[in-house]
Amino acid sequence: QIDIASPNRNGTSYNSLKELQVSEQGLILNNNKHVVVNTHIAGLVVRNRNLDNGITANLIITEVTGKNKSNINGIV
Repeated sequence: QIDIASPNRNGTSYNSLKELQVSEQGLILNNNKHVVVNTHIAGLVVRNRNLDNGITANLIITEVTGKNKSNINGIV
């Protein structure tokens, strides 16, 4: 699970990662502002503290900046 960065006033969350490896179990980009939500992929997911202002992202940009190859083997 990745707790996304707080979105800007346009609703865009920019996230920079050195590496991205997704297993067959998948990966949650946590855009949840509620205490707990039940997801199909990961079950219960607690709120993302980066969203304590109550604003969720409309667009999530995730940039991988490292040299290693990303492996996406599941749902993101």
